[in-house]
Amino acid sequence: MTDLLTRVRKALGDQWQTSRSPWDGLIRLYEADREAFYLLACDGVQSDTEIERLGLLARRVKKAVRSSFRLAVPTGGEGQVETANDRIPVEAGLFPRVQRLLLEIDGKGVSEKKGKDYEGRAISEAEARFKLGEPADAAREREMLNVRDKARPVVLKIAPQDLDSLKDQPAYVTHNLFKCARKAVLAPTAIYRGLTRGAKAPKRLREGWAICGKPNRACDNDGRLIPVPPGMVFMVYADADGFVFDWDWVQEAADTPGHPLDPELRFGQLQADALEMVLDLPVTMDAVKFDSTVATYSDRGDCIFCYICDECGFAERINPDLTIFRSCDAKEVTGFKIKNVRRILKAEEDFFSDDAPDLTVSVQSILLATLKMNPTSSVKLYNLIIEAFRKVDHPPEVHLPSYALAEA
Repeated sequence: MTDLLTRVRKALGDQWQTSRSPWDGLIRLYEADREAFYLLACDGVQSDTEIERLGLLARRVKKAVRSSFRLAVPTGGEGQVETANDRIPVEAGLFPRVQRLLLEIDGKGVSEKKGKDYEGRAISEAEARFKLGEPADAAREREMLNVRDKARPVVLKIAPQDLDSLKDQPAYVTHNLFKCARKAVLAPTAIYRGLTRGAKAPKRLREGWAICGKPNRACDNDGRLIPVPPGMVFMVYADADGFVFDWDWVQEAADTPGHPLDPELRFGQLQADALEMVLDLPVTMDAVKFDSTVATYSDRGDCIFCYICDECGFAERINPDLTIFRSCDAKEVTGFKIKNVRRILKAEEDFFSDDAPDLTVSVQSILLATLKMNPTSSVKLYNLIIEAFRKVDHPPEVHLPSYALAEA
């Protein structure tokens, strides 16, 4: 048994039950032997399964304290310690004790004594490593900061056409743009270069951006902040020219927190180096009045957005051409997005007339074309979408400019 393991076991005491929450053990360890707590968080142990659990939690706490964390009060049975890349659940009954622990470790505890800003105390090497990081880590961070300081930020923007189309879409889409997309771009957890749209997709999409982040709140139709849909990350999509054309909550990969599900099917290369990005948005926006009879086409994204209702939802990829929107609560279909519209129209020439100055294309026809082009997709799912689509008072049509096909 190692010296550290012996110290941890001694601090926990014979009465500590391994079946209890690791938070309880971590707090007990900190109160009994702070040096062992810091050593466990920095070095860990590998010879004891139960103490390893405490070590894993201690390392997550270390990362939270060294970056920036937010304490989310318990809702639905548990609270959370939230960072840009992690969410650590906390049992409701332990939340006050965990809060005190983290505030004390982070030097933000509350004291009745009058403070003096020149007072301090000696700390151990383990506590210094816990709070400041390893010397090698500090050198790497300095180098990354130097590179970042010299780099020019990538400025992302929204095309006027896409901004204008927001007035007919559910209001939460606009609120998520201003409050969630902006945060995801400023503090991404992953950035992918390249959107998998097929060889015939425009080059600016094939070389576009997919930016993933974990904002700590979502938005409803009134602009109020609401809890993030469980197990979700926020995605922002832009073309190679820096025009953002889509943003959604999507399912998070269980084995790689901070990344979306199935990125190898959807995106190109994961960017190893963090890029500084900013999202340039207008100061004000026109009032939103959702209209289920209006489908909108994004020229930049070459995709059609169609919302059947305005329930807050998330996006679920069905195949390379189709994404559906589901409500956060009931998981019912609330709309859909059809990608690669130019390719679909070019392949299905009977859907349009070349001599029409403005193309009027039935959304339902294009939706059915995606099924023909993706024969392995569930026909039942398509029937469900079309049935919901038909319940709209006046099923929408989308007007595509004639030059859209000329570029295909």
